[in-house]
This record gives sequence, C-alpha cells and structure tokens, in this order.
Amino acid sequence: MMDDFIAILRRYGPDGSATIQASSRERIAHFTNLVGRELPPRYVEFLRKMGSLELLSVSFDLDALIECLESKAWRPPPRYVLVALELKDPYLDYYLDLDSPNEDDFGVVRFETGGDAAFEGRVHPSYHSLRDMLFLPRFHVQAVEAPAPPDDADALLHQAAHRQSS
Repeated sequence: MMDDFIAILRRYGPDGSATIQASSRERIAHFTNLVGRELPPRYVEFLRKMGSLELLSVSFDLDALIECLESKAWRPPPRYVLVALELKDPYLDYYLDLDSPNEDDFGVVRFETGGDAAFEGRVHPSYHSLRDMLFLPRFHVQAVEAPAPPDDADALLHQAAHRQSS
C-alpha cells in the first residue's frame, strides 16, 4: 500500500520526496506503549515508511502524535488509536476504530481529542479505512496542494487502491 502512495506523492506532490520520512522502530514502540495495545500491521507499515507525513491541514507525524498523548492525562477508549491531528480544527482528530475492521485495515473516525465525545458516542465516521483516507482522490488532490491534477491522477489512485484491495 505505502509504496504506491509514496509513488503518487513523488509524482504529483509539490516536493513529495521531502515530506516522506520513516519512523524508527524505537519511536513506533514508544507510541505503541503510549497507546497501550498492539498497533495494526498496516498502520505500523505506514509509520515505518511515512511517519512524518503532513498533508495540507492533516498531520500524521508520529512525533506530534506522541507529544499529544504524552501531554494529556486523557486517553481515548481502547478501541481507538490516534493516527492524525487536524491542524486547522485542533479538536477533531483522526482515529483508527479497531472495532470496525475492513479486511486488513480499519475504519477511520473523527472526534474531539481530550474530551468526552468518544465516551459519549459522539464519533464521526470519516473513511472506510486508512487506505481509503490516503488514496481517495478528493483527500489526496486537496492534500498535496497541487494545481489541477493531470487527467490520469484519478485513474492512478483508483488502480493503486484496487491493487491493494485485491
């Protein structure tokens, strides 16, 4: 999954190669410890290859996620894993919902970090999976802040996503 996404960022993103940095096994282990449960393998793969990714107003940066969890006594319910911070709306962040598996991935929801929303059921489903969040053309095209994408951008994204689901 990640190799296809990296190729798309490098091809269409403004300086995409500069935004791609892997996370160390030690940082991933520290994050796993903070989360308090094993991370899904597909998400670990994402962190290993793209642990510092920031797209438009969404930060997948592992160091920022660690800082967020270390700075708060609050933790989300165990079924949720913080995967991205919304930079323009700092209250609604992105979480994997480990109770909603989709093949080898999980649904992505949004809710208020640090509050009672998740405990009260105020959770907003956002994407069928992390893979969908990354590969959906509307997210990708907006996120890379590229001028109008070439005619084949949607086709490439669709092909890459289809290869991953096969």
